[in-house]
Amino acid sequence: MLRHRFAADEARISCAFTRRGTPAEYGVSWLLPRLIGLADATDLLLSGRTIGAAEAERLRLVTRTAPRADLLALAVEYAQDIAVHCAPLAVQAVKAQLDADATGQLADSVAAARRIAHEPARRPDVAEGARAFLEKRSPAFAPLPARAWQGDDGRPGTGS
Repeated sequence: MLRHRFAADEARISCAFTRRGTPAEYGVSWLLPRLIGLADATDLLLSGRTIGAAEAERLRLVTRTAPRADLLALAVEYAQDIAVHCAPLAVQAVKAQLDADATGQLADSVAAARRIAHEPARRPDVAEGARAFLEKRSPAFAPLPARAWQGDDGRPGTGS
């Protein structure tokens, strides 16, 4: 699932399938309602109209906009903020939770969150996060453990 979507202020976006005589392609009829809701997705897919970046941001189709010249810097700044201020294990867990919870049930999400929160590997990050908050400083979280690169066949250091 797409998590962050940045667009230049000048961007124009369209789901022009119906205006070209085709049904929605490439799974957009599945993805778009999950990103912006069924009503707005229906509007864009049926009408095939073109929208600007401001409307795309209002619809939450994009999460942030900036002038074209500043767009890359905005995305890098966003990523750096996460890298400096967020615990890598927590970021990894949240990404997995978002993926799993996109199609799961609330009760399963709550149970998984409780289980994840109490994993021993997370305790140092929780303590450091609390200390940093109380001391009004940026946290110094440990990086993720190194993982061996795996090839397409699942074995370390090999390719397909």
